[in-house]
Amino acid sequence: MSEVGGSTPGNERIVALDALRGFALLGIFLANIGFFSAWVLMNHDQQLALAPAWVVESWHGIELGLIEAKFYSLFSMLFGAGFALQLDRIDRRGGQGLAVFYRRMALLLLIGLIHMIVVWLGDILTLYALMGFILPLFRKLSEKALLVLGALLVFSPLLLVPLFDAQLSEWTGRTLWAGAFGWLSEQTGTPFMGPAEWIARPDFGSYLAWHGAGPVLRLANLLDGWRFPRVLGCMLLGMAFARMLLLNGRPLPIAALRNAALGGFAIGMPFCLWFAVVGGGPNSVPAIIGTVPLAIGYGAALLLWTSRPGSRLAAALAPAGRMALTLYISQSVFGILVFTGVWGGLATKVSPSGFVPLALAFYALQLLFARHYLAHHAQGPLEKLWRLGTYAGRGKALSARPAEAA
Repeated sequence: MSEVGGSTPGNERIVALDALRGFALLGIFLANIGFFSAWVLMNHDQQLALAPAWVVESWHGIELGLIEAKFYSLFSMLFGAGFALQLDRIDRRGGQGLAVFYRRMALLLLIGLIHMIVVWLGDILTLYALMGFILPLFRKLSEKALLVLGALLVFSPLLLVPLFDAQLSEWTGRTLWAGAFGWLSEQTGTPFMGPAEWIARPDFGSYLAWHGAGPVLRLANLLDGWRFPRVLGCMLLGMAFARMLLLNGRPLPIAALRNAALGGFAIGMPFCLWFAVVGGGPNSVPAIIGTVPLAIGYGAALLLWTSRPGSRLAAALAPAGRMALTLYISQSVFGILVFTGVWGGLATKVSPSGFVPLALAFYALQLLFARHYLAHHAQGPLEKLWRLGTYAGRGKALSARPAEAA
């Protein structure tokens, strides 16, 4: 079997993983900026008032077909891979590090809750932390069992949606969504006009009320999208991939990665293009079937590219992956400051031809910042805080390890 790597396969494998994490950050930002700008919250007529029909339709196809849910799925797999590396070290110590692992997850949960309430309600860290608490339950499973169980969870909405989606949507709509929107109206004394208009409102009271309702709105969103089984499934797949590709002491296998890339694109791309054409939301059949395979195709293709010794792309992306927590939250801060009505005020005022270049420009600045910062520091600022909190008062060394960036 052909393999990538030379004398230091371990370092190359970890750098490639960091580069993949840095790439996933870009996709997540492109998905999220549609919400920061309120573009995806506006109706079709509102969008056409800001951009020609071809721009509206083109971005709609690109967003649904190539971006939506693919990168949070990829990032979830990367979290699972990072957890697998940590749990492997715990198992090699005889299970003595589980308490540290749980403290790490508890602190991530706290960071995620602060991010959700103070910065942006679309936070994903809280869900990752909650799923992280139960990942040790699966650490004794074989790679095959992890793959099977992960796939069952990822595709479980194919069964769950027809059986329970109507009842779930009715409950979340009548209890969570309606309750949150009613609370917003009570807090401000004005009728709820819709998410896009609310984000664009310039009064600080509305801004604070929106963030106060954030946890309820986010829970409704996660439940409606069946995110809990999907994210856990992706994490289990990531754990299996990490064991097969990163914990065997060998360089990354080209043949296996090539097959994963070709298979992922062959299965995922037709269904995702179908989803882009017919729509139907994240619980539609083409979205459920196509999303994770395409995410695997993205990941395998990038690993093929970046795992080669001396890869310039890996050198550019890996620093961002090493400080993914810092950059992810800074993307949210950027989105809030630029778009919400009480700050930059661009929400509901710019089309994809405006917010996509903004996102790409800010991501390029993040790459430069990460490279410069890590040339002088072992970890990103929030990564260091996360580690300090995990080992507070326990005398542990705070040296950074690339594998722990997840």
